[in-house]
Amino acid sequence: MAREPLSALSVIHLVLQAGSVFAFPALGLKALRAGGPARLRLATMIALGVVVVFALAAASSPFGNQLVSGYGSADTVPRAVLLYGLTLGLPVLGGAGTIRLLGGRFAALLWPYTAAVITAGFGWVAGVVLATWLLPLVA
Repeated sequence: MAREPLSALSVIHLVLQAGSVFAFPALGLKALRAGGPARLRLATMIALGVVVVFALAAASSPFGNQLVSGYGSADTVPRAVLLYGLTLGLPVLGGAGTIRLLGGRFAALLWPYTAAVITAGFGWVAGVVLATWLLPLVA
């Protein structure tokens, strides 16, 4: 049985998933060190904005979502925003919180980065569990 190749949206999702857990903590640390908490907030808001834009794209038929034709945008968009907000947004928020808490306390970047990646990983797990529980409840 032949397997279909990954779509561009699937590849972008995987990149965003890895980025929210591994790349954002590094970017957040760099933002905190360069401009303080205000720059970290800006980086966090930009990352969350990217998540929302991706969720809206994933919920649209031009990007391959075939559920829109059967269920409509009013049903598909909130579910996509909830799903990606939890699975991509919670890791970003967890990592940002850890960076804010530990980012300026260590001279070396390894410890705050490691703690932020661990927090982001737990945020991803929590997001998946919450999405699994909440998505059936969304009308």
